Amino acid sequence: MSKTTHSLLKAHDVLVIIGKGGMKGIASELKDRCVYLAYTGGCAALASKLIQEVKTVHWLDLGMPEAVWVLRVEDFGPLIVGID
Repeated sequence: MSKTTHSLLKAHDVLVIIGKGGMKGIASELKDRCVYLAYTGGCAALASKLIQEVKTVHWLDLGMPEAVWVLRVEDFGPLIVGID
């Protein structure tokens, strides 16, 4: 798990992390804090249509995939619970 993810979880009341996998060693960090959801592979076009608003983006200097995006979504899914 990256230092950024660790600091984010410590500093904020994160309820859900949505990603595409590859977050080794995060299960113990998420325990009793939040759930990790994975978006179904190949569904990026569907996901983009369900985003109502990009409220803000943090750490964009890390690159678009690693940045923290705060989104307003409606009926977002299908998602798979990867870590609960």
